This record gives sequence, C-alpha cells and structure tokens, in this order.
Amino acid sequence: MPALISQFPLSGVLLEVMSTQTQVLAHCLSKELALVSFTLVLYDHAITFAEEIKFFWSGPWSASRILYLSIRYLAVTQVFLVLFADSKNLSSLTAGQLFIVVYLLAFVVMVLCQCVVTLRVWHLFHRKRLVRWFAAVVFIGSMIGTAIVGGVCFNAVKSAYEITNSSANSNKSPPVLFTIYLPSLIVHTVMFSLTMYRFRASSGTLQEHGIIHRFLKEGMFMYAFAAGTLLYEIISLSMTELDHISVYYPALGGGLAVGTTVVSVCRAMLSIRSLAATHHVDPAWLLNHAELSRVQWRRGTSEGEIYVEVDEMDVFPPSL
Repeated sequence: MPALISQFPLSGVLLEVMSTQTQVLAHCLSKELALVSFTLVLYDHAITFAEEIKFFWSGPWSASRILYLSIRYLAVTQVFLVLFADSKNLSSLTAGQLFIVVYLLAFVVMVLCQCVVTLRVWHLFHRKRLVRWFAAVVFIGSMIGTAIVGGVCFNAVKSAYEITNSSANSNKSPPVLFTIYLPSLIVHTVMFSLTMYRFRASSGTLQEHGIIHRFLKEGMFMYAFAAGTLLYEIISLSMTELDHISVYYPALGGGLAVGTTVVSVCRAMLSIRSLAATHHVDPAWLLNHAELSRVQWRRGTSEGEIYVEVDEMDVFPPSL
C-alpha cells in the first residue's frame, strides 16, 4: 500500500491525513486514560473515606498524618485539574497557567509518595544507622533529581502538549521525556529491596508471624502497582517516533503513574494505622517488624509464651 500511494501526487495529503488521524486517536486515548486515573483516585478515596476519618482526622499531628492527608487531597486536586483541562476549551493563558499547576502538583505528589516509602524503610532498620542513612540519601538524591529533571524537561513537556493539540506540528516528533519518572522508579526499587532484605535477615520465628507476612504482602502490592505503571510511563515516553504517538501521548497526559502510586501508598498507610489500632501500639513501633530481633528473648513453658530481657534504654519505641 505505501508503494502504491507514493505513485500519486496526493500521497503527501493522504499521509498527512493518516498522521492527523493518529494524532486524534492519541488525544482521545489520553483523555480516556486521564478519566481512568481520576476514577481510580476518587473511587479509592470514597471507599476508604470512613477509615481516613477514623485514623487521620483526629489525634495529634504526626509525619504520617501530614503525609497521608497531603497525598490524598493534592492527588484529588491534580487528577481533577487534568480532567478539567482536557474537557474544556480554555484560552492559551489559562491553559498555560493550569499546565504549570498540574505539572507541579504531579511532582509534589510523587515526591511525597517516595517520602512515605522511605519512612517505612527507616523504621524497619531501627538499629542499623548505615542502612537508614543510605535510604535517606537515596530519597534526597531522588528528590533533587526529580526537581532538576522536572525543571529541565518543563519546556519539553509543554511543547509535547502543544504538539498533540496543534495540527500544524503534527509531523514533528515529540521530545524524549522518560527521565522524569526514573527517580521515582529508583526509590521504589531500592526501598522494596531493603524491605525484602529486612524480612530475609529476620529470624525464622519472626518470619512466620502473620503480621510480618501481611506487611511484606502490602509492600509487594505497593511496589508492583507503582513500579509497573512507572515502567509503563518510561517505556511509552521513550517511543518518540511518529508511528508510536498513540502510545506516547496517553502516557504523557493520562497521569496513570500518579494515580496508581497514590492509591497503593495510601492503602498501605491505612493498613498500618488499622493494624496499629487493633494491637494498641504506635504505628512507628509496628513498622519496625523486627522489634523482637533486637532484644534477647526465649520461649516460655506455655504455648505462645515468651520471656524478653529489655534494657532500660530500649523501653520506649520510636515515635513517628
């Protein structure tokens, strides 16, 4: 078919029509993916709202409470503005201002999610300062990298949005933007690897505990959702050929990585709060699932009975 088309003088017009059709398809898919992200975030928020009121709307302010509420409501605002921008014919000035707000909110939400994942690892390694500082350095480096990449790629991302909304630029290849999601993927991968290491380094008795398996399962769930969508974004945004714009633009404008990461991180935070309330302990203490591995203990004579030797300096669990 391409060989036959090239024999006619209208071939350039036909190719331009095909390119325009692909561009329209990409824009429609981007809107649909934005709607999916919006629905995912709003639906998850609705079904967990009662738990949010119970565990995060009262009590003293803490890092976990601030992080949870910030992530939840900034994410809701971000996905709503993305959907609003796609559904309205806005002036160029308003569209430009809205793009800046949406762009900044997406980066802030992703950084806050990285902070939550890092704090989980921080509390897992209560007595290993080297691992704690390694996790902190990875997070700080990722945060700085996110800010640098976000600033460098700002004009490129804006021009990519202009390409998909302007027929005059329909034959122009979009820029390479996959680097904007690399810092988040690195943080999630490193922190999940450290979580797996902490579980494997624990004693066999501790590994068999139901709470530990639940915590590990939630960590795997959170990593699978976050890493999976981040990989999707990275792969899709590296496909800058004109033949692949129907894959590129939905990944750029759909916001799927933000939505799935927010849902998985907030679910994990709610689960920790729920488990801590059930066992009447502080969430930070519960996060340190190797608490018994740092004290001397032995089995008692009765089923489920243990004797623990606690130093006076270790009586108080860390506060979040």
